[in-house]
Amino acid sequence: MDRGINELFEGLTITYGNRKYILPPSSFAEAEIGLMSQAEVQRGLEEVLDEVMLDHAIEAPAIRRAIQRGRGKVTMNDVVGRVKAHHEKRGKLITHKAVKQEKLTGGGVLFYEIERRGDSRKERNRDVKLEINGAGKIIQYSCPCETHDTNFAKGNYDAISELQQNGSASTNSSSGLQQMRDVSEFPTFVTHVACYHIAVALLHSSKTNSLYRSHFKFTKVMVFEALFKDVFGRVKEATIDDYLIRQGALTEETVRRVSEGELTLEVIKHMKNIDSRSQEIIGGIKRAREKDGYIFSGFATGLRGTPYQTASVVLTKQDGRSVHILYDSRLGLELPFMMLNVPFFQWISMGRTLPNSELTGNPLRETSQYLRRFDERTQQEVVSIITKPDSHLITRAETQLYERAIREQRVQPPQLAT
Repeated sequence: MDRGINELFEGLTITYGNRKYILPPSSFAEAEIGLMSQAEVQRGLEEVLDEVMLDHAIEAPAIRRAIQRGRGKVTMNDVVGRVKAHHEKRGKLITHKAVKQEKLTGGGVLFYEIERRGDSRKERNRDVKLEINGAGKIIQYSCPCETHDTNFAKGNYDAISELQQNGSASTNSSSGLQQMRDVSEFPTFVTHVACYHIAVALLHSSKTNSLYRSHFKFTKVMVFEALFKDVFGRVKEATIDDYLIRQGALTEETVRRVSEGELTLEVIKHMKNIDSRSQEIIGGIKRAREKDGYIFSGFATGLRGTPYQTASVVLTKQDGRSVHILYDSRLGLELPFMMLNVPFFQWISMGRTLPNSELTGNPLRETSQYLRRFDERTQQEVVSIITKPDSHLITRAETQLYERAIREQRVQPPQLAT
């Protein structure tokens, strides 16, 4: 079984103490569709299909596949049919007005009733509450839907035992079931996802009363490609989020706020396939770094846009330095690596020699060399070194495994997901 974090969402993250509010661009791209009239969707669809067919440089693989399957023609009926297949046989994402009611009270508090995309006879429409301060920044939001309420982003790994990974049942004497184990006492963040309903409310606010200024700027191609990835390709939200981020969906102001540390780009994970020994090593890295002043900060995408893109555990220090724990079988070894990052300005201020090399291929080829990189989480340039865990955290046999994997570079680059 492949090792690695199973991402559910990736997005801009606002942190208040132990609370995190994450804004996935996939939610907001879909909200753009939800706020369009049916006629606007029709016109937008026609424009985007023409644009994609005329310009082969446009990155829209899901739209291209739909065109090929439709032998050059994709109709509004095709899109509505796919939406219905996703949402309890209802096409309301396209055929109904998303905002049913809105109410603005004092102090920047807004209440919305948002149309569910599915069958409202099964579940009621969603009552969304937004709280936005005078500077247009989100303080909090809430929605009764499962996506928002379910805490996907526990700092703890809900680890699967080796027996469970192999499909075998295991028991203990007290409950008859083996308990799921957490890794190394990682703290728990209470994380609130900006679901479709919250995204609709926020975008509606940005378009009507200007209390909120959107963090995203989408082209029509981005919006419809995100929709096609979802309803035609059944691609998970984290992959859509990654596509939109790579296509430049963040506004310039948002990128600035990330680079200044006000926001971060983080991942919400669901489960990690991880064996007990790797748990121990990751826990050892965490404890050793905590002694140096690092704290657990969540999960983030690393090595974006390469065949080795993966989600990592992030430990940060107040001075801006960070340690990313990379644990993904595509790196060539089913044991964790560390990537130590120093902000570029800090590296220069320390009088260190500027590294000439940049990470271009298999990270194992660059192990123990300083690299000039771009940190996707903070949108800052950093100097990094990728290395195996400290020697006291691994056995002599494991040291040899690391050295052999690095020496042989035995894994061929996997294909980039579309």
